[in-house]
Amino acid sequence: MVRGLQRRADTPPPAPEPGTTAADDDSATARAELAALTVPSFEHPEHLATALADARRHFLLVTPHLRTAVITDVLIGRLKNLLRRRDMTARIAFGLGRSDHDPEALNRLQRLADTHHNLTLVRVDEPLPHDLIYDDTWVNTSFDWLSYRGGPARVYRREEGTLIRAAAAVDDRHATCAAIIDAAITTHHP
Repeated sequence: MVRGLQRRADTPPPAPEPGTTAADDDSATARAELAALTVPSFEHPEHLATALADARRHFLLVTPHLRTAVITDVLIGRLKNLLRRRDMTARIAFGLGRSDHDPEALNRLQRLADTHHNLTLVRVDEPLPHDLIYDDTWVNTSFDWLSYRGGPARVYRREEGTLIRAAAAVDDRHATCAAIIDAAITTHHP
């Protein structure tokens, strides 16, 4: 989907037939659609809050670092509410080859995982995109979900993501990430 839009936006339109502008309109439409899919750095925390509030089937988060500045009482409360939902499966993968986490942040998430059978928390060694996936929504990004609070008043970080809401693509990505996370359970414990 995104690659197709990029091709349409980047490909110079063929010369329009006399009296038409359809080619220009298609290129402009593709550029506008790509812009709508871009998630700027300061919008990432909003997407995480939406995922925690709205997810009904599954929630999957991949992040390199765990910091107490982000893993607050509010976030833990939102995660608890998420985990109370019937048929909810939640996975959080962290590490991605790094080991510098705030011990208290890790302990808070581990206690939550220990008390909720539907939350999997696991350290993953291989680098992965910092995905947020819930139901039919996927944010593919470099944003550090559980380390950087973000927000429009913070120092700008050039970490944009792509919002994808194509159910088949989201389901495929969820299955891929879930398999990597589930395989990491056998090799690591947080």
